[in-house]
Amino acid sequence: MRLTSSIAKNLRLIWRSKESAYTIIFGPILIILIVGFAFIGAGDEYAVRIGVTNIPGTYSERTVTPERAIDVLNNDGYILTQFMSQDECLQSVRDGTDHVCIVFSPTTVERDGSQEDNVTDGTLHVTLFLDLSRPNLVDKIADDLADALELESTQVRQQLATDALTRMQGAQKLLEKDAHLLQTLRNDIAADEKRLSNARTALSSLAEPNINDTDLRALSGYHLGLAGNTRTVVNASLIAFDEAEKTIIRLERDCNCSEKVLESAKETRETIDEAKHRILLISEDVTKQQLFDAQSLLSHTLDDLHTVQRELEEDMAARTAIKEQITQTSTSAKKNTAAIDEAYSDVTRALVLLRGQQASAQEITSPVQTHAVGVSVATDRLSSTYPYLLVLVIMFIGMLLASSLVVTEKRSRAAFRMFTSPIGEFHQIAASFCTALIIILAQVIVILAVSTFLLAQPLFLLRLSTILAILLAVALFTFLGMIVGALSKTQETAMIASISVGSVLLFVSNLIIPIEGMAVVVQWLTAFNPYVRLSELIRQSLFYGINVVDLSKELLIVAGICTALLLIVIYVQKRNRRAYFRQDEGLLATRPPTPLVLGTHTIRNEIELFEVLDSMTRAEFSQFITEESNPVTNWVRDELRNKSLARKLRTTNKELMILRLDKHLKNNGRKYQITR
Repeated sequence: MRLTSSIAKNLRLIWRSKESAYTIIFGPILIILIVGFAFIGAGDEYAVRIGVTNIPGTYSERTVTPERAIDVLNNDGYILTQFMSQDECLQSVRDGTDHVCIVFSPTTVERDGSQEDNVTDGTLHVTLFLDLSRPNLVDKIADDLADALELESTQVRQQLATDALTRMQGAQKLLEKDAHLLQTLRNDIAADEKRLSNARTALSSLAEPNINDTDLRALSGYHLGLAGNTRTVVNASLIAFDEAEKTIIRLERDCNCSEKVLESAKETRETIDEAKHRILLISEDVTKQQLFDAQSLLSHTLDDLHTVQRELEEDMAARTAIKEQITQTSTSAKKNTAAIDEAYSDVTRALVLLRGQQASAQEITSPVQTHAVGVSVATDRLSSTYPYLLVLVIMFIGMLLASSLVVTEKRSRAAFRMFTSPIGEFHQIAASFCTALIIILAQVIVILAVSTFLLAQPLFLLRLSTILAILLAVALFTFLGMIVGALSKTQETAMIASISVGSVLLFVSNLIIPIEGMAVVVQWLTAFNPYVRLSELIRQSLFYGINVVDLSKELLIVAGICTALLLIVIYVQKRNRRAYFRQDEGLLATRPPTPLVLGTHTIRNEIELFEVLDSMTRAEFSQFITEESNPVTNWVRDELRNKSLARKLRTTNKELMILRLDKHLKNNGRKYQITR
């Protein structure tokens, strides 16, 4: 009952200022309405204005020409404006007339390292000039333009790849034909080499002719001696025949032989006469003539033999030359065979490589086919950023509402009654929290209803994980706002502090700039950003349907953060209560500090402490001030309640303590002069 009364009292405080109430309650709804109507009917594409400058040049038929690129951009729905010069195009980007300036120019290549000899290679060079002060739009435009031009480049590459494949197929057919011809030529050369080897072997096996005409030469000189010997024989034979004939005649005359014997002697004499006649026929001249005839025949025979020998020698020389030519031809044939084998091997390897090329032109130009498929039910930009917008509203309203409520309570005329009433800090915290919770939940319900109508999605049918995430978001930012309000003295300070804290959490998140594009240290700090954690929790539960069990770890972490913030709120409330009762003036003035006694010295303030320390000897100082015990530091911290000065006086060096105390007194001399 008491809590209900406190909540009602807080609501009356809020409604007491109508402007603040309307701003706090209806501001978030107005923000969602403006954002929703801004995105209604808007597609996922930006209305990009592009300035185009075409630098004249010669382009190859195998590349994308500026005209084709401009047609592609026109067909993609971009708003194009053509400029005559690059400076005019750049000025349009600086003025904000166009979002991007595209300069088409032929690609130049250096020759011999001289700028004057640069030539164009016929390809298109595209330069994008962007306004980098608009990072989100710059990235989107650069990606879209790159995709559009890349698509046209892919088509050109596909045409070039198709032409290259056609040429490779033609080359493959020619190589197959050449391989067949090389194989046939190789076999023919091998057969010819074998025949040459056989011919060389046959020539080597032929014996060299050896004609010896020495005997014929000697025989031609024998005719003279033979003629003389013939004459001697003929004379001797005639003498012998004459003697025999005379003997037969004497025998016939002197012998009284029978007729038969005489007949025989007569026949013998006739035979001798016939023999003499025959021997007489073998005369020297006849024999000599015959021998000369024989010599003439021998001479002709020798000449013929010499002619034959000379011809045989010529044939031997020709055979030797032919043998050498056969050897050279065989060696050349072997070299040609080796060259043909190498060429055949190269052609075979080339055919293997060509036959192994099975990829199509599409596979060569686009080996990886990329297809982006969304994994969530969010289909447009508003749906994808909706969780971040929802948590953004909860964050700012929770912090502003809670901080304003706490400051209003502190500065109200009933503040003294609130501090003196027998109500604990937890009750006041619970009342403020419940008040903010009721208002924020009502706003969330209205926002979800409006968003369901604008986005045409059943966002009102929340899962348990989404409800828990929203409640934790409300609790966390409400506690954070209560801390800001408790630490602030005026409502303006509380609002500025709330907006500052919310802005820091907002900018270190995915809503403004993607976390992945930030520095590594900032990415590490985003892990502790409650805005990022809660936005991701609501996004996962709302769009991916992740249940409470799967999100239990993240929910427990956020719940732990809420608990820590609650403890901080309780501590700050107690601190504020103690500070209120320690005011220097009025009914609740605090008691004076207890004097510090050091031996015979009694110290009541900082000036007396300085005088006592200055009058002490080092032995006396060391007697009271040690490493284990420093009553001066304890007295300054507990009685004077000056923690900063207590930290400075935490030393065992007398001179250093006096110097620090003297510096402190000089900085606050006017205050101590009045007190003294």
